[in-house]
Amino acid sequence: MFVAIRVTEGGIGTDIPFKTDTPVEMQGMFIPADEAEPGPDNEGLPVLHFTHGPVGFVKYNDHIYK
Repeated sequence: MFVAIRVTEGGIGTDIPFKTDTPVEMQGMFIPADEAEPGPDNEGLPVLHFTHGPVGFVKYNDHIYK
């Protein structure tokens, strides 16, 4: 699955300092692979989109990014 996290232009506003082996909780809109737009970073995977408010969020290290 490709996870789209918008940092600017109405997104969460900051980079998230992800580290390997650290749990992440996310909510967004699921787009099946056959409906997703392929791009340079995603060559045909399903997409978790709108991982920012008002639709979704990213919870990482007890901080919620909206």
